[in-house]
Amino acid sequence: MSKKKKPSTSRASKPGHPARASASKNIVSIDAFRSRAAGQDLSAEFAAWLHTRMVIPPTGRELPVLSEFMKHYGAPGPTPAVLETHKVAATLEAHLPTVPADDSTFVLQLLLRYVEFLEDAHHWGGTELQSDSVQQLLLTLLNVGPETVGDEAPFEVPAIPREELLSVLVAMPLARRTHGFLHWFGSQRDVTESGRLTSQDIEAAAAALDVAALDVEGSPIESSRELTAEQRAMRAQDIPLADLYWESLLEIGAIEIHGSKASASGNALSYFTNPDDAQALVILLRDVALAMIRRFTNPEYAGGKARLSGAEEITADILVHACLGDGFPVADLAAWIPEDPSPQDMGMVHTLAALNTLAAEGIVEIGTNYTVPPALHKMIAFEFIERAGEPVHYADPKDIDPGYAGASG
Repeated sequence: MSKKKKPSTSRASKPGHPARASASKNIVSIDAFRSRAAGQDLSAEFAAWLHTRMVIPPTGRELPVLSEFMKHYGAPGPTPAVLETHKVAATLEAHLPTVPADDSTFVLQLLLRYVEFLEDAHHWGGTELQSDSVQQLLLTLLNVGPETVGDEAPFEVPAIPREELLSVLVAMPLARRTHGFLHWFGSQRDVTESGRLTSQDIEAAAAALDVAALDVEGSPIESSRELTAEQRAMRAQDIPLADLYWESLLEIGAIEIHGSKASASGNALSYFTNPDDAQALVILLRDVALAMIRRFTNPEYAGGKARLSGAEEITADILVHACLGDGFPVADLAAWIPEDPSPQDMGMVHTLAALNTLAAEGIVEIGTNYTVPPALHKMIAFEFIERAGEPVHYADPKDIDPGYAGASG
């Protein structure tokens, strides 16, 4: 087992790295990115970072304690983008004797995590050497040497028989809607120049997903399905659920576009009725679930303001923690979304919406905690843990193959 350089590489702070890595590809200049962030209060983003990584037990005092230290440090605001080692040392020497003895360790841990946050979120305004120097100072004061920080336990993927996997997956709304959408789609449909469903197909496509949509002329929908929502649709993208399934099925190759036509690829629809296709159906449903997860955790798929709010990173981290222990506390996310959210709160607002959407498809379960069904833990491991270079333990060694769908019989 290799040794870690510093605590920032522990599991508590690393699950979201694939999302961050993807995000960084969209940043032409890190310096330009930092300049855009200059002057912004990063308190809400830092609070979310702390909670999604659970690196410090939440007390509600994190931001006030950080702000108080920064006042003594002489920072222009509560969340400066760089800290100087000598100034941190001098400030701590003067400030720590003024706080309760039990709070000294808390202040040091908080500062250490704050520097890690600035690095992780690409807000750090200094050099890597400066960052390492500040962190080494704090580690020394905490009496924790880098050599004492070892590897964490691997992410666990349970061994689940194919029959059980299939039973769990087909019970998800995702399975019913995938089947309904593919059945409606048939073998071929016309598409627009941008590769979207035409306006003539909006109503029927929505109805296949249990959504009542009125087209531009407001004509009623004739459907025997129980319709759960209604909205007027000017284009296919106006129906979020239809857009989600369309893009997900395109991503996994179940539907392919050639010119002005979209065609069904392979025999995905038959998997739902042919007992011999159990393995193929498991793979299909897990792939659809993974494509949907990517829509909310990868900036290449997420669009608009979500890309600038950090929502993908927060969502990715929560999904990972939703696979660990009892899951991620619902109250921890809700606590950081005020009744009147500011622009700095949008990452958490978008994350909440993403988790609710994924829950409606069965990908996430919401109780006291957010949890991910064990049948999908393999997909979380593949998308986030392995891509971050973190260890994964497969109870069934064959699960290392993405196409393996559990032992049969």
